[in-house]
Amino acid sequence: MSLDEERGSRDVSNGQNEESKKKSDMFQEQGLSILRTIYSGAVEAIPSRFSLRTQFFEILEAINLAGSKEMQKEILSDMKRDFSAEPEYWDWLARLETIDSESTQERSTDIVPSRLLKAVQVYEEALKFLPSAVMFNLYTKFLMDAIVSREKTKNSEPFSTSEHTVGSLSHLLMVYEKAENMGCLTEDLACQHVSLYLQLGKLDEARKLAEKFCNGKFSGAVYLWLLRVSVEMKYVTRKCPSTSKADLLSIFELLRNILTKVAISEAEGLWLMAFFHSFELLHSASEYFDSLCPRMKIVALKFFSNHKHFFDKLVDISLVSLAKDGGSENGFCLSSAIVNFVLQKDGIQSAREMYKRFLALPRPGLPMYKICIELELNLAAINDKDCLVNARKLFESALTTYDQDINLWQDYYSMEIKMGTSETAAAVHWRARKKLKDAAALIGPAQL
Repeated sequence: MSLDEERGSRDVSNGQNEESKKKSDMFQEQGLSILRTIYSGAVEAIPSRFSLRTQFFEILEAINLAGSKEMQKEILSDMKRDFSAEPEYWDWLARLETIDSESTQERSTDIVPSRLLKAVQVYEEALKFLPSAVMFNLYTKFLMDAIVSREKTKNSEPFSTSEHTVGSLSHLLMVYEKAENMGCLTEDLACQHVSLYLQLGKLDEARKLAEKFCNGKFSGAVYLWLLRVSVEMKYVTRKCPSTSKADLLSIFELLRNILTKVAISEAEGLWLMAFFHSFELLHSASEYFDSLCPRMKIVALKFFSNHKHFFDKLVDISLVSLAKDGGSENGFCLSSAIVNFVLQKDGIQSAREMYKRFLALPRPGLPMYKICIELELNLAAINDKDCLVNARKLFESALTTYDQDINLWQDYYSMEIKMGTSETAAAVHWRARKKLKDAAALIGPAQL
């Protein structure tokens, strides 16, 4: 090929490349123009939808069109103008700082220190605009997430002594203190603060802090008292394997102080802890109570149960508390828990004496009656006729208050079918049909 031919071929190739680039630029300009139009229309239609702005921002980040960076800056400017009074905006903006904006890869779980610092600066700026409990909660959650994810990438335990973790933990503790100093501390944040000391193995610090909170602003905060008692129990058992009478009295007084102030329905965990001992400690405050047991997943180990004097006092407090509530229990049935515990520990006669004390209260709850009936029926099933008589008495007593409960009538009738006579079963069925306003659902003899 001659020199002129080579030069001509090169010119054609360059021309084609320029044409291709022009088409690509035009396509990107048109694409960005379409996105601008869609974005403007969407914002005009739903100006208060924060997630709409973040979705557009992420789309621009993913497609990486020419000019998309400028549009991202515009979106950020609009978001600050429209959402700077929303904690969600600041939280999103801070977490955005942890991402490499030059990369299209998925967000890394590991946050490098320089990016963590930028995120912290955003949260600190946010607190100037929004010094609120919500903002502090988002801030502490971010720091906790950063600590845990950092340690996971290193295959080490959370709250280890690595330089990065220690620095983040120190800052997290300072944030909790700042929340308190700015008057933004809530019960949840206070629990988080105490639990962080526990996770760090600083039991003395956790104990002092819990005491300060419970004797101050949060004197009626049930969750904090639950945490404080748990800390005290841990402290006592660590100090000496065998609990002294003085230690028992100290913990009992803590429990009595709060149990006499709040309704039973609000203090389920404390009542369970009063009769059983929990060695479970917290993760983070709001997650702690979900991670323990049904409604407060407490692992039951005997604490006051082997000390009759304190146990009897707790029962007396429970009777007074139930009497204040009118005798009835909604949700958590403390009386049932106590009766079951006494049954397992001391046998049927002691359990029977205990349930009679609860049933003597005004309007005892239906769950309590059912527990007592079940207790008697279990013994009646092994041919203890006295228990069948007791079960009938319990059904009759329950029906004086709950005569419109179809399940109660059905259970009574079913018991007579299985353990009574055809005459007693028929009598119960006839009474149920007469008494119930809606007896259509009542199961007849042929259906049993």
